[in-house]
Amino acid sequence: MAKWILGLLALLLAGAGAYQLLRGSNASPEAQVRFGKVARGTLSVTVAATGQLQPVTQVDVGTQVSGTLQEIFVDFNTRVSAGQVLARLNTDNLEARVANNHANLKRALASHERLEVERKNAARQLERLEELQGRGVVSETEFDAAQLAFDAAVAALKVSDAEIEQARTTLRQSEIDLAHATIASPIDGIVIERAVEVGQTVAASFNSPLLFRIANDLTQMQIRASIDEADIGRVQDSRSASFTVDAFPGLTFGAALESVRLNPTVSNNVVIYTCIFRVENAGEDGAPGPLLPGLTANLTILVDRREDAILAPAAALRFQPKGEIAGIAAAGAPRRGERVGNELDSLMWARGNGGALRPVPVKAGITDGVHVEIVAGEVVPDDEVAVGQAVQDAGSTGTFSPFGGARPTRRGGGGR
Repeated sequence: MAKWILGLLALLLAGAGAYQLLRGSNASPEAQVRFGKVARGTLSVTVAATGQLQPVTQVDVGTQVSGTLQEIFVDFNTRVSAGQVLARLNTDNLEARVANNHANLKRALASHERLEVERKNAARQLERLEELQGRGVVSETEFDAAQLAFDAAVAALKVSDAEIEQARTTLRQSEIDLAHATIASPIDGIVIERAVEVGQTVAASFNSPLLFRIANDLTQMQIRASIDEADIGRVQDSRSASFTVDAFPGLTFGAALESVRLNPTVSNNVVIYTCIFRVENAGEDGAPGPLLPGLTANLTILVDRREDAILAPAAALRFQPKGEIAGIAAAGAPRRGERVGNELDSLMWARGNGGALRPVPVKAGITDGVHVEIVAGEVVPDDEVAVGQAVQDAGSTGTFSPFGGARPTRRGGGGR
């Protein structure tokens, strides 16, 4: 019984192998070619980029004086107007400094008054001695001493004037510092970040510490996208752009190129340019729309578009016949890249009568990598053009697998 089953199985395998060999040898070369259809439609060429949504105007509010935060009057998302008080520092030390500088000014003014009295007295002494010298009563030495005392009094007054000015300046500076202890908003807007708490000590140095970040108007936003040098030339002439954000799947928002910053950066030997796209984010009532600062925008930048164009698969321009099919090219068929006629400089292979391939010179336009615009050439919608070919190796044959399908086995090899 077992021998009978083994014999039957061997017979089936032999029959299946013979069928596969016969089927492979009878397959026409044209049957190995894959075709795509020519159609009429709209072709858009785009550049993809990512960026981050940001307010158009954003101001970091810090402090010019050091101190401890005594009061904070705003929080995240608080709407503020220019001049509105945001926070206030403890002013005890600043007020004491103002009082001390005010006292220094008073001392300087009193010193000036005393020196003015001394100058007047020296002037009277000099005047009397000048009169007495004319009579020969006063010696030259006494007169010179009086003159020196007067000159010294005048010089002392000038020093006093400078000290008064210095005292006034110091007092003014301390008053300004006291005023800066009250931190106000420089613009109208909304608080998008609060980086401090009541009781926290802030130290003003060369870099002002961040207290608040205020966005001027969230109805007008922008996207800063990085575009590499290979695409920047096309992006500069872009017509429009659209973008999506992960926060709102299924929604597409519009954007418009505003500027290309001329300061490039280099990352991994690639030159990158920053492009600014303006985004409208106004709701129906004039309030800010759904877009939020910091969202990642997936941009699609439209750089070219053709309406009602003849479109062919882009792979058709790369197709070259192989194997037996290559023999169908007539002796006068143009070579790829050869200029044909007036402007026809590309070659496609279309399905002709009876399924045979025929070369068709065309002129290609823009492409999005999947489809290509056919500007000129003898192709019309619904024509079928070759896009690929499966060629069986000359040294292989098909063997049937009992588990389904044909499995190629290469001859002359040492494989198992």
